[in-house]
This record gives sequence, structure tokens and C-alpha cells, in this order.
Amino acid sequence: MNEVKQPHTKPLLLVIIVMYIAVFALNWNRLHYGVEISDEAFYVADAYIVSNGAIPFTNNWGAAGSALIYSPIVKFFTATTGETEGIYLFMRQAFLIYKALVAGVLVLLFKRNFPFLLSLLLPLPYVALSMHSMDNFSYNTLSLSLLLICNVLL
Repeated sequence: MNEVKQPHTKPLLLVIIVMYIAVFALNWNRLHYGVEISDEAFYVADAYIVSNGAIPFTNNWGAAGSALIYSPIVKFFTATTGETEGIYLFMRQAFLIYKALVAGVLVLLFKRNFPFLLSLLLPLPYVALSMHSMDNFSYNTLSLSLLLICNVLL
């Protein structure tokens, strides 16, 4: 479907790009603050155990299996730094990058049925909002992200 270029689309595109930059900058700044006291340590520890050789579903803590997906990120961090100091901030940063990739996939999927500017605008709430008040990998945040992609594919 060829889109008709209109003169007012360029300023709107610029506004949307500025909105994305602002959302990512504010989210990146927010990663350094706040404490998630319920599950964040569990998810990182579960992935750490799996990345150190634990057999999934046999001798790791979690039964959900989501640690298999993001344990390579934990292994990369521990292999490059040689320690775990700063792993929570690193995992939060990796999750924000993951959200950016998911938003890119959503833009490509929305572009099939919507105008380009609307396709750019629709994933912005996903990037701006924090699912379960946790900006880190978990079985909840991963499943909601993938559910969103599946719903857009329908």
C-alpha cells in the first residue's frame, strides 16, 4: 500500500521521534533509582544459577523456565566483569533495550494495517509504562511482551 506523502507528516514524525527520545531518556534515568523488593532478585538469581550450569527444571529455583531465555545475558555480564556487582542495573538496561526491540517489531507489524505515523505512535505506551512496576526480565514481563506481539499478529 503506497502512502500519499503530505506536507504535515514531517513535523509529526519529528514530534514522535522526540517523544521516543524523551521516553527512553526518562526510562534510562529511572533505572538507577527505586528498589523492587519482591521478585527482581529472584529472577536474576534464577538466571544466574542456570547460567552457572544448573539443570533447568531439575536443580534451579524457578519452575517457570523463563530464566532459560535471559540467562545468556547474565552469563555475558558475569563473563565480562568477573563478578556480579552491578548486575541488577545491567539487567534493567538490557530489559530497556529489549523493550526497544519489541517496540520496533510492533512498528513493523502495525505498519501492515495502519499508516506509518500511527504505527510509530502505537508502541509508545508499551515503552513508557513499566509492567508490574518492574523494569527487568521475568516470566510476567516477557509473557506480556510476547502476548502483545501475538495479538498484533492476529
